[in-house]
Amino acid sequence: SVTTAARLEKLLRKNKGISSRVIHTPAKINEGGCSHSLMLESVYLSHLKELANKYGLTIRKIYMEEIHDGERMYHAIS
Repeated sequence: SVTTAARLEKLLRKNKGISSRVIHTPAKINEGGCSHSLMLESVYLSHLKELANKYGLTIRKIYMEEIHDGERMYHAIS
């Protein structure tokens, strides 16, 4: 939800000084509805998981975004 994504964004910034941003989930990976995602550098995934666990927030899936020949591609990594 947008609430969970916004909360995680705020926790990352406040507790770890990590920049991220809330976005509408890309259509290629959206499983329906008005879904939101948190976008951040992959080096910060452990911090994201740590804070989500600490505050009881659920992360449904984690995707890696890559661009090949100008096309965005997404690969589930957890």
